[in-house]
Amino acid sequence: MTLRWIFAALVPLLLVACGPRKPGPHPGETIFWRITSSDAQPSGCTDDPSFTSQIKPIAVDANTYLIYRVDGQGKSATALDCTTFDTSSCQPSSSGVVYDIAGHELLFATEAKTPIDKSTCQLQSAETWDLTDQGTTLAITISDVLALVDDATACDKLETQVKAQSPNGLGLQGCMVNYTLGATIE
Repeated sequence: MTLRWIFAALVPLLLVACGPRKPGPHPGETIFWRITSSDAQPSGCTDDPSFTSQIKPIAVDANTYLIYRVDGQGKSATALDCTTFDTSSCQPSSSGVVYDIAGHELLFATEAKTPIDKSTCQLQSAETWDLTDQGTTLAITISDVLALVDDATACDKLETQVKAQSPNGLGLQGCMVNYTLGATIE
């Protein structure tokens, strides 16, 4: 038997034994997901062009990655910034994002307020991230739910004004923008 024949016979057996990567985050692993698609869809929102023109898919190119390291217990994952595909080049992301792991999903939530010009009302965004690890692909849903907060009188006035200018008669209260992204493992 030649070495070439032994190698040719063993490789298919190893591939069958190892198989494709199993779905779900695994303790201690660092994953590089290349983002392959991006879309954005508003729901229950004003269709005023001054608002809808701001809703765009998250920009991606051939070098857009989502990278994280799963902790040793498989309960959380820390977002990383890396300069190369060598994990020693990675540092925790400046975003400070840490995902909670539930089964095959990685979850993250945050809130932010944005001042509205010349108003005591602010636009609040409650954002949730849901990443579903399917083994060799990752489905990402980022949902932003909007609310007008801090000064009920000013917010009601603003909501009435937005609805009056909106062709569909909707405003900003309860508006949801869903971003969906797809990714493949690298």
